[in-house]
Amino acid sequence: MELLFTIHLIVYVAVSLKLCKDFESLDLDAFAHMHPAAFQQFKEVGIIIPKSMDELALIRYKNKKATFASRELRIVVYPTQDCNLKCWYCYENHIPNTRLTKEISGRIERFVSKEINKNSFDKLHVTFFGGEPLTDFNTIAYPLCKALKDKVEGVGKEFACFFVTNGSLIGEDTIGKLKEIQPNLQITIDGKKGQHDKVRIWKDKDKPTFEHIMWAIHKLTAEIDKRYFITLRINYDNKTLLGADEILEQIKDIDPKKIFIHFERVWQTMNDVDQEQIKLLLDTMTKFIKAGFAVNQGAFRGLPFSCPSEMNNTVVINYDGTIHKCNGRTLTAQTQYGNLLEDGTLEMDESLVAKRIGKSTFEQPECLKCKMLPMCMGPCSQKLLEHGGKWVKGICTMNSIDTTLSDYLSLDFLVQSLINKYEQNR
Repeated sequence: MELLFTIHLIVYVAVSLKLCKDFESLDLDAFAHMHPAAFQQFKEVGIIIPKSMDELALIRYKNKKATFASRELRIVVYPTQDCNLKCWYCYENHIPNTRLTKEISGRIERFVSKEINKNSFDKLHVTFFGGEPLTDFNTIAYPLCKALKDKVEGVGKEFACFFVTNGSLIGEDTIGKLKEIQPNLQITIDGKKGQHDKVRIWKDKDKPTFEHIMWAIHKLTAEIDKRYFITLRINYDNKTLLGADEILEQIKDIDPKKIFIHFERVWQTMNDVDQEQIKLLLDTMTKFIKAGFAVNQGAFRGLPFSCPSEMNNTVVINYDGTIHKCNGRTLTAQTQYGNLLEDGTLEMDESLVAKRIGKSTFEQPECLKCKMLPMCMGPCSQKLLEHGGKWVKGICTMNSIDTTLSDYLSLDFLVQSLINKYEQNR
């Protein structure tokens, strides 16, 4: 799953206890008369909603607009389906020696050129995924990314790129080129050094990676002046968070405004959560916040769709030129939606696209009555497809958090307060 830090839709308002009690106990007319300024502010931030507003209709409208009328073109590119590491929990079936060729790169460039000529987008967002996308970086991902950046910015449009990488292939030369293209990156660790180096090891001779990844993160944050451009994903199981203090010690000298911390439970251990683990996660996240780092957990993004794969103008392009819609599963002939033709034309099976995005994922009885709508826009379309389009408890996005909703919101409030403080001191 592609993860990228975004500003939430949840609005937090700090009020006095008296104002809170009056708001809960008085009718709105009395509250407006007693607290006119607060009443007006509550209306502006959406705490008080006019009776004439149909909130569900507005959610549906924004979702349809984002799904079918977005001016952002999103491409996920697989430079390879191979990887230099052998993490035990990876869902990808690595295919050795697979590489994006110059010929397929040319097709991608011609596709973007066609979209520019049609004026179909204002912003191009390219994600490099895999496999390990920094494999043969100098000859594959970098020249393609640089060509697309120059092409898009040359006509006055916006360009952004994102690398989901294990970080083990980042070197001095890589960093120099990354400084040119100014990407966002997601880099993953699996706990403190001892635990990480049992999981994220090279296929060749079990070479450890922790120290190199930490060197790369420090080097990147020192040389690239961009806010929250690295998401440090900490994959955890029931042992990982016991070593969280050592992780914090490793990153304490990094500018916290350049790095965002995302905690993600290893999916094979989802059923191992107990009260002790919940408390440990809360304590760990609180420590990171107190150290000045913005953190989160779970899959709530505050976007008008559940996942970018539900956007009509999102495509996943494999190294062989085949087209897919979801990068949360291994790309195979069974996940293929079409092909990128030699002239850059996108040939898609519209019946497959329609099956995925014809109905919004939140249009489920369970979602429509959930208090997290529209912060959560329903389960991912891939999981729905795998269950015949039917909602089941196991695919609910609420399962992505290891805390109560109340604790999740309390921590999120602290994080948003921290970010606001950083923004005010720019």
